[in-house]
Amino acid sequence: MELVYICRLLANEAVTSYACREEALLTMVANNRRVNVYLTVLASIRRVAMHLSEPVNTHRVEAHRRV
Repeated sequence: MELVYICRLLANEAVTSYACREEALLTMVANNRRVNVYLTVLASIRRVAMHLSEPVNTHRVEAHRRV
């Protein structure tokens, strides 16, 4: 039930900022272990996605390969 509510909250266009959505979710489920695990996974996925979207410094990569 909580996950359904979270999905609806995340899809809510009125809540435009990811930070606002994240804060609302963390407040809502502060005492719910199962949903906290879900949020931890969601945060991990977001960190990986942000890392993968960063531009690659090809000069640094090439210099590292030569060493």
